[in-house]
Amino acid sequence: RVTGVQTCALPIWCICLPKSTCGMEAQQDVYTALNVTATCKKKIVVNNVSLKLNCSEVLGVMGNGHSGGATLCRALGGRLHRNEKAAGQIREPEAFSLQYVDFNDEFPDYLSVHETLTYCSRVRSTEWAIADSVRRFQLTELCHVRCSELTVYERRLVILASKSPQLYSQIIVQDPARGLEAHEAHAILLALRHLADGGVRVVVHFDRSEEQRLNSSHPRYLVC
Repeated sequence: RVTGVQTCALPIWCICLPKSTCGMEAQQDVYTALNVTATCKKKIVVNNVSLKLNCSEVLGVMGNGHSGGATLCRALGGRLHRNEKAAGQIREPEAFSLQYVDFNDEFPDYLSVHETLTYCSRVRSTEWAIADSVRRFQLTELCHVRCSELTVYERRLVILASKSPQLYSQIIVQDPARGLEAHEAHAILLALRHLADGGVRVVVHFDRSEEQRLNSSHPRYLVC
């Protein structure tokens, strides 16, 4: 699924986890990135990477620090830093809508979880099954809790729940497990799998050291 060679001393690993039931219709609905190259302060950090991603697939990008994985995700999501530049070709399917997920996003503290999800749907002018998202992301007990009272893990679940398949066809997520306990990180990955099962393409980046930290005490917790 992924081709390209890193110029850095440390490589990145890209693993594609397709949905087993993804059929011919999904095969025609492909997101393609060709020959993506990115530089930081004129130094090449991503060199000629190409990838294809069908609907309902999860693409995991894993690497050590400064290996170019985070820069690749920012290039695909259009979130490059001021000192970064990228080149390449992106071929998007019809009715394509991409969202770069930043876990630093702030919701109004006075809104409850249910009100927050309702607000997100109205901003996008799209009706979607909020109750289904609440159930899928195990937010039932948090529906009437204010966002200011949520833990870091709970806020990340709410952020992912707001990325409904009715709103976005592809999301890019960086370091979803950073700072979480192993069982919380596993739940976040299952949430990403739920999004993919609904038809969303998911690109998720992990720092190699974070994966090793979580799997050292709980093997396979980062296997989704």
